[in-house]
Amino acid sequence: MTTPLEPDRDQIGTFVDAIFRHAGPRGFVSIRSFLEEEDKPFRINATSLAGGLPFLIDVAEDDARRAAQNPKPVVFCPPLAVFVDKDHAREQDLVAGLALSVECDQHPQEARTRLEELLGPATIVVRSGGRWGNGSGSEDKLHLHWRLAQPAQGEDLAKLKQARDLAARIVGGDPSNKPVCHPIRWPGSWHRKAEPRLCDIDTIYPNAEIDLDDALDVLIKAAPKVAEPSMPGAADTSVQEGWPKLVGDIISGASYHASLVSLAARLVGSGMHDGTTVKLLRGMMEASTAAHDATRWKSRFDSIPRIVTSAREKYAVENKPPAAQTLCAGIVNAKDLRMKKFDPIAFMVPGLIPSVGVTLICAKPKVGKSWLLLDIAIGATTGRDVLGGKRPIQGDVLYLALEDSQRRLQSRATKLLPTFTGEWPEGLQFAIEWRRVDQGGLDGIRSWVEQRRAAGRKVAAVMIDVLKMIRPAMKKGQPAYDADYDAITGLQRLANDLGIAIIVAHHTRKAEAEDLIDKVSGTFGIVGAADTIIVIEKKTSGAIFDVRGRDVEGDELAAQFNKETCRWSILGDATEVFRSETRSKILAALGDSDTPVTPKAVTQLTGLSPDNVKQTLRRMAQNGEISHTGGGKYATARPR
Repeated sequence: MTTPLEPDRDQIGTFVDAIFRHAGPRGFVSIRSFLEEEDKPFRINATSLAGGLPFLIDVAEDDARRAAQNPKPVVFCPPLAVFVDKDHAREQDLVAGLALSVECDQHPQEARTRLEELLGPATIVVRSGGRWGNGSGSEDKLHLHWRLAQPAQGEDLAKLKQARDLAARIVGGDPSNKPVCHPIRWPGSWHRKAEPRLCDIDTIYPNAEIDLDDALDVLIKAAPKVAEPSMPGAADTSVQEGWPKLVGDIISGASYHASLVSLAARLVGSGMHDGTTVKLLRGMMEASTAAHDATRWKSRFDSIPRIVTSAREKYAVENKPPAAQTLCAGIVNAKDLRMKKFDPIAFMVPGLIPSVGVTLICAKPKVGKSWLLLDIAIGATTGRDVLGGKRPIQGDVLYLALEDSQRRLQSRATKLLPTFTGEWPEGLQFAIEWRRVDQGGLDGIRSWVEQRRAAGRKVAAVMIDVLKMIRPAMKKGQPAYDADYDAITGLQRLANDLGIAIIVAHHTRKAEAEDLIDKVSGTFGIVGAADTIIVIEKKTSGAIFDVRGRDVEGDELAAQFNKETCRWSILGDATEVFRSETRSKILAALGDSDTPVTPKAVTQLTGLSPDNVKQTLRRMAQNGEISHTGGGKYATARPR
């Protein structure tokens, strides 16, 4: 009876400690394995880092055992990365990349020597279990890993991907390993393409690590120049060598996998049918003068359909013109539309600020819009009502106070969050500097949201105070409307993509306008791109919140700012509130006079505007609230 293959737990543990040392407790590792010959998932086990590295090692050992003992060959190959949730392990789901990894499948020892000359000793070198024929014998294929001193997050993930690409091109490594989320064999697991061989550690320097920016600078200088692609789809090919060399490497047997991947990308990118591409590449393999053995040659021959399918997905789809049915996708008839059921609109602040989209809060300087944003942020992270009785949706808030210092933020928060109410909320996080939206600012917001969610936290909103500090610089010759529209659209797409509210403070103009929406600073490009606009305006009768939006009822609300607490309250419908206040003042003035009085006298007694007094006196007399005594005079309507 054959002894079952067992994974090497010690090697798995050493590898996890070396690569995941700086991963932290948040996010998920995708412990995954695939059926070798069918290229289908065998098992995917999203493992939370909250359980610590010992738990990750336990899970990896168990899944490596399942892969080793399955009747059909299975490759155990979790990506060396952290993902935002347990459902996906794509590039867009990345939270952090942990290592610069290179698969050296040809001339592995030469490749290692070259890269270690550039980057220093690799943190860990792994013998993957495969062998490379060098003409006179064979060598172990190697996987080289340099741990990052600081895990790559946000826009640094693109830098890590570029570094992996450059390193592979310098030594002719496997180009498919460029994505940070690419699966890769772990030491301690079994390579079962032919005779089973343990994937094991060759050398380890557990404290060796690299700075990503420094490594990228070195690799850029050392990388060979990349020729301009001559066909659609070739631009993303990692190994941009000439056609004769790629074909020659297949014929001689010097390199199968890398050459097949590169040629497949070029052929499908040029428009060749997938079936024809498979036949052509298999024809090259059959013409190879190298041994047509049952392991190396046959495994690559059999993998050609998968390589072509992958190339189609990566390169050709982007350049493929939409089919006729695609151009008409999304059309719905009125009968079907009538029967659709939609969830009710959810609000971050009930009835005022939707829970998804961009809301602009606009006012003149020093009116109190920053106090309002901070009060809402505190309400969302402490369960406190705002605006006189509205409970915000609860969750973490990122507050970008781009015109403040930390000292000023502390002072404002102390005013709104007295220390005697308990601990200040950890879920309210501040930044006083941030990149503009076209210079990494959007990626920064996305990264923050994904990190909070990876930690099991709910995100309520991102607040930006103010727009001018984060909007893109206006391009030369760019129309003002386009510049204003672009200032909001990136935020709007991000808010909808992440499913959060982004609330932005913005200024109004000094010029007067009948419609308050016309007072928003800039062109209609700003208000046209935003989902909701709230304009705060102070009038003689009091403050008004003019609310407009795609998902809110247009309204004018009377509001009041308390200078003692620095908090806003909504009093109700502006027309009703201010009308009641005006009538109360007029009744008080008439009651204080023993004789009928003129509108001019009422104006002097109340301080109201003459036009307002005349119109209100006329309505009150018509409604019987007061008496019109003749001679243009009015008195209280006393019972007789």
